[in-house]
Amino acid sequence: MRYYTMSPGKEIRDIWILLHGYGQLASQFISKFRIMAENGSLLIAPEGLMRFYLHGSYGEVGASWMTKEDRENDIKDYVNYLDSLYDKEIRGLKNNSDIKINSLGFSQGVATLSRWISFGNAALDRSVFWCGELAHDVDYTNDKFKHAELVQVFGSDDKIFPDNFINVQRQLLESAGLKPYVYVFKGGHEINTELMREAGLI
Repeated sequence: MRYYTMSPGKEIRDIWILLHGYGQLASQFISKFRIMAENGSLLIAPEGLMRFYLHGSYGEVGASWMTKEDRENDIKDYVNYLDSLYDKEIRGLKNNSDIKINSLGFSQGVATLSRWISFGNAALDRSVFWCGELAHDVDYTNDKFKHAELVQVFGSDDKIFPDNFINVQRQLLESAGLKPYVYVFKGGHEINTELMREAGLI
């Protein structure tokens, strides 16, 4: 398994598990949140199991959590991968302290996070779904979604999704009896710590 961490170098205030979007690499994604580590957060950024050239057959490389090819096994693989990472890096800290475990999925990482919550074994205190589509094959009435604070964040001018996207995504959780905190920022398909601060997440 390939993942990256940033430690605060002092007492850990909280933990953030950061799931990147399609075509990104964990090493680049985690660097966006460096200021959080400097302020006391332990950052953990796993990388999607499939890496590929972004342009043709050479050059820049990105990663993906899954494709439509053999999708069921891909989902099982990354859920097991994320569970193993949680057991290795987090479970001991969670069992021995009151440290809050935050999870964040960006873009394709949103579907990945929603499936991990549903099919995996991690105990998460807060899950943030940022500029992405919740997995369509998940039962959101699953009790696992009731044990964590849920946050949905959207860009007001996100060109990747249709105009009704925000309402559809909100309704998906609300129709399951969940009450997510919803924040819409002025901008597009992006994430950074300034926007996280505006949303009240850090």
